[in-house]
Amino acid sequence: MVSTGAVPNLVFRQLRGQRSAGEFAAAVRRAAREIGEQVACDARYIGRVESGEIRCPNYAYERVFLHMFPGASLADLGFSARESVRGRGAR
Repeated sequence: MVSTGAVPNLVFRQLRGQRSAGEFAAAVRRAAREIGEQVACDARYIGRVESGEIRCPNYAYERVFLHMFPGASLADLGFSARESVRGRGAR
């Protein structure tokens, strides 16, 4: 098996608490509707975030997560800086 080098996002997993990935995905979709965003969040997406496959969410998910956890930054939610993930260094 080839290692992808993904680092699990344990912070995000803790934020989910006792909810299943599907229940948490439903909460993400509800929060998205509250702020007028459309995201197709499901249990698989939550699993990809928690496994570290998704190291930084796209802008729509970013807005939703920051709405769900007021005062938190992406780093506080266990995500990497967008610049380090996308390969766009400071200009």
